[in-house]
Amino acid sequence: MPTTDDYGQGVSIASLSDAPNAESLAKNIANAIVARSVLRFASASARSAAIDSPAAGMVAYLQDTKQLTFYDGSSWIVFWGFTDETTAGAVAASGWSVASFRARKTAGVCSLSIELSRTGDRIGSSSAGNVEDVLMCALPQGWRPDMNTSAICGNGFGFGEARIETDGQIYLRAWTSDGEISTGDIVRVSACYVQ
Repeated sequence: MPTTDDYGQGVSIASLSDAPNAESLAKNIANAIVARSVLRFASASARSAAIDSPAAGMVAYLQDTKQLTFYDGSSWIVFWGFTDETTAGAVAASGWSVASFRARKTAGVCSLSIELSRTGDRIGSSSAGNVEDVLMCALPQGWRPDMNTSAICGNGFGFGEARIETDGQIYLRAWTSDGEISTGDIVRVSACYVQ
């Protein structure tokens, strides 16, 4: 009757009373050890095809995205990945145009900088710095935060706060008291958040 390893990892080891079967012995040991090592797959779909019932704690490296993932008991989570960058995909809202956009993502941390040119009417703030929430632009899929996030913004004459929502929409929320953003002004929005 087979026994298991001394460390409680479920590696099946044949006992001396078992019928000799070198193939079965080697396969049981190899499968148990491989399942507890870092598995390598060409992609997430190749991983899913090879592992139909993942166990919590399994670790897999995805070659196409260069990401190290682990199974938390309900889904595969990326806990280390390569640095990804983009300068495309930001879409300006009415009254704005995208002058430049750059975002970088490393190990689930995203930082971005976007410059928006005001093409619409002047935006003025109250003495308390209040402005009506103004939609500025939308971030591309894959670059959006997991929860609503604050960002800083400025144009060289004033500064304020923006909100980046989980759907990627960026809203101007506050500006320097009694300040303004005039037509033609460039407003720079910067943020850093965990995805």
